[in-house]
Amino acid sequence: MPQIKVPAVLAGGSASSSVDVEGDTLAAVFDNHAANHGPGLKNSVVEDGQIKEFINVFVDGEEVADIDADIDASAQIRVIPAASGGQA
Repeated sequence: MPQIKVPAVLAGGSASSSVDVEGDTLAAVFDNHAANHGPGLKNSVVEDGQIKEFINVFVDGEEVADIDADIDASAQIRVIPAASGGQA
């Protein structure tokens, strides 16, 4: 079963979390995660059926931009929000 590693900033806590979620596409994984754990992660990652512009999703170490991408049952999925900063 695919596993999602969620950073603390998106997990709503002070530590990252990992959770096993069924699905054979990224869309299915995020839908199933929302059904079992609430819509918070999906709402943070997906907008209008696409991965949000400032969110990076990696499957087995490779960046994936297509929410409909097929994934293996043993896939490791990492969600990483873009970091920004600097001087104004």
